[in-house]
Amino acid sequence: MGQNAKNKLDKIIHNDNTGIAIILIVLCIITTIINPNFMSKMNVVNMLRKLSQVSFISLCMTLLIISGGIDLSVGSVVGLGGIVAGALMTNGVPVIVAVLIAIGIGVAFGLLNGLLVTKINIPPFIVTLGTMYIAQGLVNVITQGKPVYPLPSSFITIFADVTLFGIPIIIYAMLMFLAGMYFILNSTIYGRSVYAVGGNEKTASTAGIDVVKTRILAYVAMGAASAFTGLLIAARMKSAHPASGGGWEMTAIAATVIGGTSISGGSGSVIGTMFGAAIMAVLEIAMTMMKISVYYQNIVVGIIIIAAVIFDIMKRKRHS
Repeated sequence: MGQNAKNKLDKIIHNDNTGIAIILIVLCIITTIINPNFMSKMNVVNMLRKLSQVSFISLCMTLLIISGGIDLSVGSVVGLGGIVAGALMTNGVPVIVAVLIAIGIGVAFGLLNGLLVTKINIPPFIVTLGTMYIAQGLVNVITQGKPVYPLPSSFITIFADVTLFGIPIIIYAMLMFLAGMYFILNSTIYGRSVYAVGGNEKTASTAGIDVVKTRILAYVAMGAASAFTGLLIAARMKSAHPASGGGWEMTAIAATVIGGTSISGGSGSVIGTMFGAAIMAVLEIAMTMMKISVYYQNIVVGIIIIAAVIFDIMKRKRHS
């Protein structure tokens, strides 16, 4: 084996994403051995569809956590996005207008979160906990606890039913979004600013980086992605349910942390997050196929999250 080949192999082995990729592959192999139907075309497409739903908020959560922030309002904004669009469409508002208004509301929540965190210096946990209750309250006011339906067939077709070569179009959108986020974080000034701000805010500010702008943009992206995810869920369910966003913030945070992003900020990758989200999607479908209760599924995910955080802490101590 030549020196270049050895260097490439060594680089792959020591890549932060190699370990989690191996875990995902082993998990798929074990599940396939237990139930061969796991790798059927229909099941794979369903897993990718599930992955696509969580990918948008998980990738934006990665951006936000790397920058040193966090957002607990994601799930409520997911629900609000679907409810607002559904309420508007069922009252005759054109689909495109309703979609833009819903995403605009997500952007508004992201902007509010970003301004309160950066301008007034309120801890992100407190700010987003407050906006989480505000968004959930708006959902309840609009719906009075009742689902919104029927949604226009054109909306359902665009966001849930369109396929290309037998694969839902949303899966292609997920891959394009992943490529875009990878490019932003690894090949742009803004991406380098995100890592710098999350790593050491004071040093980043001294170096001339606009800390406020960097963090606000991350919160705005998070809000827009949350509302968009709400549209995907509403289209998939063919109705906008007031409880549809419940727990999605934890799903996004879990995928990000499992994917190797440091909860302390400053390090992480969108590729790792996609592996983390894929592990969660595979685990959910695998345990469902094995008829394991959803209660036990939550326990498994919780254990994995704690293990991932412990691993991150140990890794940072080794490098310190």
